[in-house]
Formats: sequence, C-alpha cells, structure tokens
Amino acid sequence: MVLKAFRCQRHGHSREREMLMAISEELFYQGRYVWLRSCRAINLVHASTAGENRIRYRLVSTRNFKCLPLKQKEDSRIDLTYNTAIAALPVVKGRRRTMFLFLHPGFMTDFDWDCAPGNKLSPEEIMFLIGNTLTPGVERIIRTICMFRNLIDEHGAITRDGKRILVEYLNNEE
Repeated sequence: MVLKAFRCQRHGHSREREMLMAISEELFYQGRYVWLRSCRAINLVHASTAGENRIRYRLVSTRNFKCLPLKQKEDSRIDLTYNTAIAALPVVKGRRRTMFLFLHPGFMTDFDWDCAPGNKLSPEEIMFLIGNTLTPGVERIIRTICMFRNLIDEHGAITRDGKRILVEYLNNEE
C-alpha cells in the first residue's frame, strides 16, 4: 500500500501529526507531502550514488522519531520492525523530491493518515513510463521512485496502478 500523506496532517489525529512533523524536522524535510509505503523490508537502491541525482536513506525510530545508525551500503536489505522506519529522500537534478517513509504494515494500519490523491506524476516520471530517454543518472533515480510508488514492478513492467495513473496523462495530451 502506498499513500500520499500531508506532512502536517491537517485532518489527522495528533499522534500522526506529531510523528510526521518530528521525522520531517529530524531529516530537514520541508515538503508538503510524504509518501507512506507499507513493507516489511527494503533494499537500499542507489544508496552510494552522489551528485545531483541520488537517494539518501535514514533509519528512524517510530518511538522517539530520531535517526538511528544505518550503513549506506548499496543493495543492503533492511528489515523493518514495528519500531523502525526507513526514510528515503530522492534528489533529481539537484532538487529534493517528495520523501518516502517505509513503515511496517502493522504500524501503518494502526494509524488514521490524512491523505491526498496520489495521481500526479512529475514530467520525468511521465517520460520514463512512456519510454522516452532520460540521462542515465536521472533515469536510475526516477526508476527507483516509480518502484517506490508502485508504478512499476521490480522487472520494470508498468503495474495496474501505473497504467491507471498514466492513462490520465495520455488522454489529456490528445
């Protein structure tokens, strides 16, 4: 499950607001939204990438909302518990994108998140999904973002959600 939650949780309960604000402050994230993704484990893809196209990962405690030690090793697998989450902060062309917060399924379902529709795609995501060529550094990160959002599967095929969202853009171009 992937949700696009308001960082400030305007209509959510105080616990959800406190959690997202505290994690955002800890990671110096100022964006309006946070992508919440339910999963039991995550592979740190492009963790060693530097420059203007990269993903920065942080292990966060869901008890006190503080960062925990995490070795940024490429393709290392991190198992999530109820008390931990992984934050991923993608940067594309030097601009920070919406933060992803990977949460244990039990933790994610225990809260009432204030969410917005998650159908908006960035221009790079649209170009990637319709098969246009991007520079290699940008394409690597956009592919990962699309996987995080469940727009493509691990083999690169567009998922049902990806097709549903992309068709809105393709119909608007005609």
